[in-house]
Amino acid sequence: MRISTKGRYAVRAMLELALRREQGTVQTRDIARTQGISVKYLERLMSTLRGAGLVQSQRETHNGFTLARAPKRITILEIVTALEGPLAPVECLEEKNGCARSGQCATRQVWERLQHAIDDTLRGITLADLARMHAACAPAADAMYCI
Repeated sequence: MRISTKGRYAVRAMLELALRREQGTVQTRDIARTQGISVKYLERLMSTLRGAGLVQSQRETHNGFTLARAPKRITILEIVTALEGPLAPVECLEEKNGCARSGQCATRQVWERLQHAIDDTLRGITLADLARMHAACAPAADAMYCI
């Protein structure tokens, strides 16, 4: 199972909105430029995120967006599943009653545990957490390196 560019880019776009939250509305082209994402592709992602209730659009600002909720109230799981759907590592977990072998399939338990671990991890990280991680990764603007 892999999270596609849709899911990864959506998380990056949402992080950008969280980082710029104090600025208010952020235009799609600014997010695209900062994150290195095609404007057209990003517009489709933002439309899906808007439909999922994660962002709000501001038409009067020419394709501007804001977060629909505070960053501490939006999980990475919400963002990824809005674009990717359920993160089931195998098809039989997507089916309500499983497959024909579900009742006698010991491996299904392994896949269920894997899915729960993935969901729990992504549910446990909010946009606010991600913004803090970003700040810790970003080099200080005034850092001086001497050799």
